[in-house]
Amino acid sequence: MLLVKRFDVLPKGGRRAMISFRTLLSAYDDLARVSYGDLSEILKRVSADPRGDCEKLFKQMVLNVLIINTDDHLQNFSMLHDSDGWRLSPAYDLVPALPRDQQLLRIGGGHADLVADDLIAEGRLFGFSRPRCKKLINEVLEKTTGWHELISEPETRSRLEKRRNFICRSHL
Repeated sequence: MLLVKRFDVLPKGGRRAMISFRTLLSAYDDLARVSYGDLSEILKRVSADPRGDCEKLFKQMVLNVLIINTDDHLQNFSMLHDSDGWRLSPAYDLVPALPRDQQLLRIGGGHADLVADDLIAEGRLFGFSRPRCKKLINEVLEKTTGWHELISEPETRSRLEKRRNFICRSHL
């Protein structure tokens, strides 16, 4: 059984206004050219907390690479409206997409064979310093330590562990 709490449904009924980044970017054609940095530019212009939301998006990018969530298309990123204004929604549709090993959104100019320097290069487009990018990467690595051991399927567990180790080694 999977229990899901909807973040767009209000406690007293009704829904919060929500808009996808595909709509915000009017990106219906050349989606392969869109990067996480492009999403950060939208956050800088629209978000009620651009710095906080950019950090949240950066961490989600790192997590997507770590867990091989290659289904990171623009309809899986949204903004929600509340009394403070527009904010980046919580992450959703996070699923390892094995055996595919290529992100849909560009990171560091590419889609595949990503290393920590690619994450840092993309973070620089967010406006973060290299040390800040490294700190945020470390926060994600710390919070995901050992989680792959919970995966019962051996091949998936092994691929996720290898990806994590690869990012850790390239991060040094």
